[in-house]
Amino acid sequence: METYNQPSQFSIGAVLDQAWVLTKKHFPVFLLLTILAYIISGILQYAYYGPYIEMVMESGTTITEEEWMSMMLADGEAWSWVAKISLIGIFVFLANNYLMVVGGRMLHAAVYNERVDMSAEFKNARHTFLFYLGTWIVYLVIVTIGSLLCILPGIFLAVRFMFAPMIAINHPELTFSEAFTRSWQMTKGHFWKLIGLYLLVILINILGLICCCVGYLLTMVITLMMYGYAYKLLYPVEEVSIPLEEPIEVTE
Repeated sequence: METYNQPSQFSIGAVLDQAWVLTKKHFPVFLLLTILAYIISGILQYAYYGPYIEMVMESGTTITEEEWMSMMLADGEAWSWVAKISLIGIFVFLANNYLMVVGGRMLHAAVYNERVDMSAEFKNARHTFLFYLGTWIVYLVIVTIGSLLCILPGIFLAVRFMFAPMIAINHPELTFSEAFTRSWQMTKGHFWKLIGLYLLVILINILGLICCCVGYLLTMVITLMMYGYAYKLLYPVEEVSIPLEEPIEVTE
């Protein structure tokens, strides 16, 4: 049997306080994971803009991106460039989502006061990667469809299903529908507090951007911990009934 925490037990202040405690404890390892994700994303950015930047530097003249693309089309190089970008894009997409699984497992360990082991989670992530990826894609489709229906339904569905990817990462024994159903149950009665949490996350990251890259890296970890601790507070507590001991039969 599963019971869900009551709304009175969940508060933005408690989430923020505990997120700061967890950030101080686990900042280096989560910072490393964040930097790794930026490096992987940078590969795609370099593949896209690298040839353009090289041409500008070699020619010594300023040309627009549209002019550069026209020159590539004229030379017949555009299609090979598009093919390369597409392959790199697929690699970056899969690699960053794999890192999301690693991060989700590390986050789960952090908020539940377990040992955070990045190297071990890189190996373990393969067991839940496909389940997470499918859940994440379904989540994006649901939110996109909701957003097309005048935005507000998209926001509502984004909040109600926000924990489905995290559930998929840490509970591979569940099905797609069970992951989304559980998230729906977890967020019931907490919608406006979670909206407030979303707004606070945006504000904190804006402050991080104002403080340049170092500040943003710090706020990224803080907001990740906020998500993780909110998940912990709202995740159903399993009530395990301990069976009575069987009476010992005495045989003569």
